[in-house]
Amino acid sequence: MQNLTVYCSQPASPQMATFLLAVQNAHGVVIRPVSELPAPDPLRRQQLRVERTGLLEAIAVAAHDLDRLVYGEVQPDAGRENGLRFELEALKRRLSGVNTVLGTEKGGTDNA
Repeated sequence: MQNLTVYCSQPASPQMATFLLAVQNAHGVVIRPVSELPAPDPLRRQQLRVERTGLLEAIAVAAHDLDRLVYGEVQPDAGRENGLRFELEALKRRLSGVNTVLGTEKGGTDNA
């Protein structure tokens, strides 16, 4: 069984120490300070930026197609409309995840 590494900013706090000790004993967890967290892979971050661009384009296309159905510019099709709504929601969720990862960069949009 491979150990799980957990990086913690306050492992010395009494509540966190108790929790981490319990998890460590039950699951073989290795606790490390946040200062030992490995640096992000710059190539992976670049891949995510490219993916974000593609997601934004796909969201715009899906939203446009959905608007055309909703406003009667094309023949009504409930199956296609439901599919577009599902696709649009899935794209937005993936974009949210990508933005979260990219926002964790030091100085990033969510972590200035």
